[in-house]
Amino acid sequence: MNKNFTAVIGLVLLLAGAAAARLCASTPAPKTSDANVSSEFVSGRLVSAKPVLENSSLAIEALEFLVLNGKLKGRTVKTKNYLWDDPAYNTFLKKGDRATLKINYNQEAGEIESVRIKGYSRGRTFILFFLAFGLLLFAVIGHRAATVLGAMGFNICLFTFVMIPILKTGFNPAAAVFLFSLLSAGVTLLLITGFSKKTFAAAAGTLGSLVLASALALIFMKSAHISGFYSEGARRIMAMSRAGNIADIDFFLLTVAGTMLAALGMAVDVSVGVASFINELHEERGDMGWGELSLKGISVGSDMLATMINSLIFVFAGMSLPLVLNARICHISFLRFINYEAVSGVILQSLLASFVLIFTIPATSFAAAYLFAGDKK
Repeated sequence: MNKNFTAVIGLVLLLAGAAAARLCASTPAPKTSDANVSSEFVSGRLVSAKPVLENSSLAIEALEFLVLNGKLKGRTVKTKNYLWDDPAYNTFLKKGDRATLKINYNQEAGEIESVRIKGYSRGRTFILFFLAFGLLLFAVIGHRAATVLGAMGFNICLFTFVMIPILKTGFNPAAAVFLFSLLSAGVTLLLITGFSKKTFAAAAGTLGSLVLASALALIFMKSAHISGFYSEGARRIMAMSRAGNIADIDFFLLTVAGTMLAALGMAVDVSVGVASFINELHEERGDMGWGELSLKGISVGSDMLATMINSLIFVFAGMSLPLVLNARICHISFLRFINYEAVSGVILQSLLASFVLIFTIPATSFAAAYLFAGDKK
């Protein structure tokens, strides 16, 4: 595939992702049980703040915000900010700060019913970091950054606007994520590595890893009695499902699907690295046979594996840090701690992702060696 053509495709996908994100910037909130009330989330900039009450357990501020988007863009709204002695529930604001507001409208009267502060507005911070990331990427890899960003935009849009709506219908989560992974990996590999033997080798390694991840996750999580209900999000979804607001969702399969997603990115990374090495080696020594190319690929992959597994363990350990700290503070025994479903789930996910990494290296090496072996310079 022509490099310029690939870059153009990547840029188009990036712009499409940016447009989709812009459309979602001011998404209406779900309708309330009262048919006369509608609501939307918007960003607001604090223009004034006055203390109303202050004591040892509660402080109340009267705040005025300039609405930055939505139906009331350019207008000011007033609300109160309740600051409790528990910092987990507080939003501390000073003049000029931005916050996310939920505005409820009374449709019958055609006026604002209430304004609530729902946390800090972090959109500008995300945009600045993304711009810095994009500039650094262009500085390091040049025009290929367009295809990388395009692949990112495509995957984000595919995840947000295709996979999540499918999961909401109650469709099998493992099957949905498997199909998403195939499409995501295929487009990502084509954009980044082009239409070549290297791409097919990386795709074969990734596909094999996904199949392994699915099988291992089903077997080990079933044997460990992982239900998937250990997260706050899962419990909320279950409550909504029982109320009849959404379709029934299989949380065990949802947990399996999450493990598959976690494995996908690493499988693509490793498979591309190994396939690229074998491609370069073949160009230097086109007389090497299948066995020799395979062994060289596995040898290089083993170096990648050693560092990536350690990185993987630290990622999952970082996710569980508050839980681990809580166990130490409360003097919970080690046996009790590792048998918490949340902890067991994280341990299994990290081990399963490591299995996938281990399998990806020989699978990609064999596929790449088979495709390149016998070719001449």
